[in-house]
Amino acid sequence: MKAKREPRGQGRELWTLSLGWRGATIRAYEREPGGPLYLAIPTATGYRRRSLGHRSKDLARREAKDELARLQGASDAPHDPTIGYLVTAYLRHEEPRVKRGTAKWLRQYLNAWSTYLGETFRVRDLGPREWEAWKAARRAGDADANGEPVAPATRTPVRPGTVNLGLEALNMALNWAVTWREGGRTLLERNPVWRLPYLDDPNVRRAVWTEERFEALVRAADSMTMQVEWAGRRQRLPCYLGDIIVIAAGTGRRIGAVRQLAYADLRLDRKPHGAIAWRAETDKGGKEWLTPVSPDVAARLRKVLSERPGLGTGPLFPAPRHAAKAVDRETLASWLRTAEQLAGVPRVKGDSFHGLRRKFATERKHLPLVDVAKAGGWRSITTMQRSYVQADEAGVLDAVLDPRRLREQGA
Repeated sequence: MKAKREPRGQGRELWTLSLGWRGATIRAYEREPGGPLYLAIPTATGYRRRSLGHRSKDLARREAKDELARLQGASDAPHDPTIGYLVTAYLRHEEPRVKRGTAKWLRQYLNAWSTYLGETFRVRDLGPREWEAWKAARRAGDADANGEPVAPATRTPVRPGTVNLGLEALNMALNWAVTWREGGRTLLERNPVWRLPYLDDPNVRRAVWTEERFEALVRAADSMTMQVEWAGRRQRLPCYLGDIIVIAAGTGRRIGAVRQLAYADLRLDRKPHGAIAWRAETDKGGKEWLTPVSPDVAARLRKVLSERPGLGTGPLFPAPRHAAKAVDRETLASWLRTAEQLAGVPRVKGDSFHGLRRKFATERKHLPLVDVAKAGGWRSITTMQRSYVQADEAGVLDAVLDPRRLREQGA
């Protein structure tokens, strides 16, 4: 807690008061000396400011304490937070660390929990009752994605995977609170919903690219051009979407790692066909990898080097308007939509490029799993088998037609 005066202009000073802890600070202040006072209250996306309508600093101090107590559940200890306090603190600290797509649903569902339970609901009171109530309400459509009740006439059932996103968001925030220290103690002593079950989804959607889709989109992408503005020059050059698709398909890597490849990551002099050093900062698990590449991938990499030799100190696939930055995910997604239209192939619902990673794993399921995991960058073989290796028609037919008969011993 601190109160201070801040200099303003020619010797003028402004009064300000800050209460709370890092990530959840209530601030009372004046904009002009002797003028009306204001409160700045933390939210998931920044601060909400409101006028107090008076000039009393003592009253402003009490109102700031009341607002802090509301966020913390009327407790002076930050380790006994409300759901509103937890959501605000977690998003302010962790949202900048996650991918933009993850941040979108994470923010939405955490705010939905805050609305569903009420901001002053104490986190320590969470348990199976609230967990199961959320599952039932979302599954039946009684509560929408913002945690608001839905009128019976407009209720629409929700898929289990969507319900589980809300459960996962809450679990992520609670696991963080167990490790985050404020005031000398962790925010929570334990996760109150640890190991509570998620909904089972027997019809989970996991898109996988076929070889026909892959070939059609590479042909279309190789015919596309892009406008670039590098070194003060505006020009049209061949689009490198096809290169990115071929490299992603041939290495099994996430599109985020492929688009952030740099010239310095290439090891094309290694036998037999070259290799790529995948940096930890572009890997979801923060692990460095050095893996060989196929002849097709090596040929594409040499094509890239021949087309853009002057950019050899930066990203392999620079942004069209900034040669020092890697092309962003949104630009690639836009290019992919264009290639799909040119190729006449339908868009895969819920998938952009991740189906390429499943294609890599599925086409190699007959090989030793430990080798496939190392080649494609999976730290967990279980995760690769559960979420990436897919059944295919030829494999299912082989299972039906090619059994190994069980015989009695000695028969």
